[in-house]
Amino acid sequence: MSPARRTAALAVSALLVLPACGQGGAATGSDDDLAAPSAAATTSGGSAMTTSTPGPDSAPAPPTSSAPPVEEPTPSAPATGGASPRPSGGSLPLLPRPTSPPTAPTDVPQPVVLVGEVVEPSAPGCVEMTTGGQVVALRLPEGVSVAVGDRVRVTGTPRPVERGTPCAGTPVVVTDVAPA
Repeated sequence: MSPARRTAALAVSALLVLPACGQGGAATGSDDDLAAPSAAATTSGGSAMTTSTPGPDSAPAPPTSSAPPVEEPTPSAPATGGASPRPSGGSLPLLPRPTSPPTAPTDVPQPVVLVGEVVEPSAPGCVEMTTGGQVVALRLPEGVSVAVGDRVRVTGTPRPVERGTPCAGTPVVVTDVAPA
């Protein structure tokens, strides 16, 4: 058997076996299941495979595929709340499906403690501090002030999506300021 025919026979065999394994439509056992695949079939890996019907004067064209089919992972154990073990075949680990939506927002910034030095502001009215090589814009509580050069420890909540000021860095709404 020529390599082209062997490849075509394997492709047709895979199309017939996948429905019986639960990887496609239901296998009915009728003659329709044995019909030739359409002009453009898709493998389980998502790459296009084309076949053509040979004419009386031409040799059969081998199916072409841009990538080999990917093995579907099989669940090995029930989910335990974390990522399941990596299935064989080198695919990514599977995450368990959530049982319900979160009860609290998951994207709300949490308060942080920053220690750094107050620097010269980039615009009038701004209070800025460097910490860990980054600049943050401090929104201090009323009545609290700091001077350029002060080394301080602040507790506050970052507000990375809030802009609208000419100050440099991520805005941080400060709740507590202490000397460092």
